[in-house]
Amino acid sequence: MIEKHGENIGITVFLGLLLLLAGTPLIAGELPDTEERTQELNRILARAESLFDSPDQSRAIPDLNEIVRRLEGYVQTGQLRPAWRDIYVSALVMRGQILYGLGEFQKAEEDFKKILEANPDYRMDPMQVSPKIVADFDEVRGKAIGHLTVRSAPPVAEVKIDGQLLGVTPLVGKNLTRGEYRLTVSLLGYRDHEEIIVVEPGVLIDRDVNLEMNAGDCILFTSPAGVSVYLDGKLKGETSGEAPARDAEFIRKHGLDPKEASAPFIIPLVSLGQHKLTLSKRGWTTKAYTLNVHEGENKIAPVVLQPSRCSLVVKSTPSGASVFLDNETNPLGETPLQARDVYTGDVKVRVVFDGKGTWSEVLDLKKDERVEVDCAPRPTCLFAGILDPSQENPSLAKELTDQWIESLRGFQRVNRILPGDVDYPDDVLFGTRRFQDTASLRKGVLDLARGGEADLVLLGLLGASDGLSGPPLHIELLSVHHEGVDRTTFPANDPEAHRRWLNEVNQADLRIRMPWLGAVVVDTSILPGAHVAFVVPQGPAAEAGLSPGDAIVEVNGRQVVEVSGLLTLLDETQPGQTLSLRLKRDDKEVDLDAEVGSSPRLLPLADRDILYNMALEEMLLRRTLSSGEDRQIAQLNLALCLMHFGEYERALSTSLQPLRLDRPYGVNDATVQYYIGECFRHLGRDAEAAAAYEKAINAAGGTFEYDGGLQVKPAAEARLAELIPNQPAR
Repeated sequence: MIEKHGENIGITVFLGLLLLLAGTPLIAGELPDTEERTQELNRILARAESLFDSPDQSRAIPDLNEIVRRLEGYVQTGQLRPAWRDIYVSALVMRGQILYGLGEFQKAEEDFKKILEANPDYRMDPMQVSPKIVADFDEVRGKAIGHLTVRSAPPVAEVKIDGQLLGVTPLVGKNLTRGEYRLTVSLLGYRDHEEIIVVEPGVLIDRDVNLEMNAGDCILFTSPAGVSVYLDGKLKGETSGEAPARDAEFIRKHGLDPKEASAPFIIPLVSLGQHKLTLSKRGWTTKAYTLNVHEGENKIAPVVLQPSRCSLVVKSTPSGASVFLDNETNPLGETPLQARDVYTGDVKVRVVFDGKGTWSEVLDLKKDERVEVDCAPRPTCLFAGILDPSQENPSLAKELTDQWIESLRGFQRVNRILPGDVDYPDDVLFGTRRFQDTASLRKGVLDLARGGEADLVLLGLLGASDGLSGPPLHIELLSVHHEGVDRTTFPANDPEAHRRWLNEVNQADLRIRMPWLGAVVVDTSILPGAHVAFVVPQGPAAEAGLSPGDAIVEVNGRQVVEVSGLLTLLDETQPGQTLSLRLKRDDKEVDLDAEVGSSPRLLPLADRDILYNMALEEMLLRRTLSSGEDRQIAQLNLALCLMHFGEYERALSTSLQPLRLDRPYGVNDATVQYYIGECFRHLGRDAEAAAAYEKAINAAGGTFEYDGGLQVKPAAEARLAELIPNQPAR
């Protein structure tokens, strides 16, 4: 499990992954602020500088034009980054000099104006540039630049021009190009001063601004201390300490013992008018007030919070697991656990099975409730967000990430690690990492998952849009235990399809045992009912007295028209329960009682509805938790998951060759030997494959999928015939 050590990290940390694939070309107006992009612009500039120093300077113009074209939009919107501004100005200086030398004086002056728009303080160096060009540039400068001085009382107020920070007061002789601007002078706790100024060349605009106070200080005390204080939804801090003697009379006046009150908590410079004050502490009732703030000191009556507790009952299979709340390092106790004084709110309950995995869930615990939890170990999945490698739809990627986080909160099959969750690692800043392709991206998130003791990684990748239906969304599920990928694709703009898929995955049947009647039943086109074709010797059906030729027409009083109806009713029962069966036998009705048995259940090798990485992790857990035959069935299912991903050598060595299933009928050694043969066949080891198929044929009664599934022997004979043609029929 990944533990968090500090404040919650918001989703923006993981969304730094949106810019990971750094090899895409530059697009005008869409450059992200990355070191790679700056380096690319510098490479173009260096090439232009080399050509500029050559006998034919004009050969540098195409590169200079490219730099200007890519960056001039940022100048117009006031979004040009400092590193890019230097590149942009350097390109214009060189281009202006070349144009001047070619006699294009008007175009050169236009470049000089653009230089000043980007950097009004820029001056050409007469030691490096022709005096004639310097003189012309200074003439353009004299016609374009005015000056601004702003002082304020009190000082150190921010000065903004059209919303862009220019500096703080006192601001003296700041250069601005000719034009009309919105001047704003602002300081926390004071009303903004705002006016329109018109800058003229060579003219100094001189402003003295007296700011008017527009705030008061709020002072409050709480009982108990350690209460989080929010003003208009923003955390201002936490109360602490004990009230000093000077405030004792004020606190006592409001009915509270000063010994129970915190030290004064001060929120300075709160703007005048109404505000929402919220006070909260884990395990205590939250209180919210409307606060009317006036100038000066606003001393608020002491706030007393009441305890908020509930009862929590935790049971587990197996028992004896340690129960932790949130990030506490000391366990609350061991299962089965009954805790009567648990704090309320969103509480993460984490159950640790020593050496056998974990279970965790964030529960909404309410005051005076009794909450019961029954849990077992399950895999842990890290959600890496919806990423946009092409950088075409970053806002869509963030929107989809938010939607998936919300949907995953109700996903019960795994322990979830979501961006912003309490157990999200605070030392992983993906914005500082670079991945050149999807494979290295997968490796990066898997390394993160391994470091945080997660088993699975779920991530989404936005594809390129076809211009009609929008971009596709590729969802990938990865396991830390191998390289195979489960991949599903949806339209990105169909969130309902995303939710349906998650719901189907959440409810997927990955049981290793199923209720079983011990009879092979078939449909006929002539008569209704589930017709018995074969009865397993000594199975539940045989013990109850069923015979081949019987037709099951009712189960527990419910009509059975075809086999699917019987299987649905059977799936609703548990092994050991008794079914009342009505049969048609030789035109007679016969009533029998049959006790439901249990059959192993195997996964198919290729099913579009199964996430095999999810199944693989479940089988690893079941193999750890189970014993006897159940452990063997989990191991066989694990081999099938590995075979699905084409990992035949690993399936053989880790799961199949050590496995023995000594069962007289159904899923048994014949089944195991058949799959051993399949692995050898895919590996090109035909002799070993043939030997395994021979063993599968000679082991009696083997079936696929479950004890009533298709017979192994005919399939093994067919495989053997492929490997050894013209052998005698058996």
